[in-house]
Amino acid sequence: MHSFIRYPKPLRTGDKIAVTAPSSGVEESLHVLLREAKDRVTQAGFTVIEGSTIWNQCKGASAPKEERAKELMGFLSDPSINTIIPPWGGEFLIDLLPLIDGKRYGPFHQNGSWDIRTSAR
Repeated sequence: MHSFIRYPKPLRTGDKIAVTAPSSGVEESLHVLLREAKDRVTQAGFTVIEGSTIWNQCKGASAPKEERAKELMGFLSDPSINTIIPPWGGEFLIDLLPLIDGKRYGPFHQNGSWDIRTSAR
């Protein structure tokens, strides 16, 4: 039987994790949680790269859609990044779809609290 699901390689110590908010960012009162999470992941042996969008939250979105798309595409195009995760979920990822060239980046595994129905290719 054939599997149509492409599974990513497991993360290994030393891998680089990028965090971007393609939908919701994190409000200021919860920034301490982001810092604590980064510290734990770093202590586990990973490198964490923070996008600027994770620190913002205004009316359900982290930033204007163009800024969110640019940050996500930057991480997608960086071959040194092993995985990209969001800090939070949200429904505004769908706004980025017209701005992302899926053919340029190819398939990528989506995980976390993104609503993958809005970003499936």
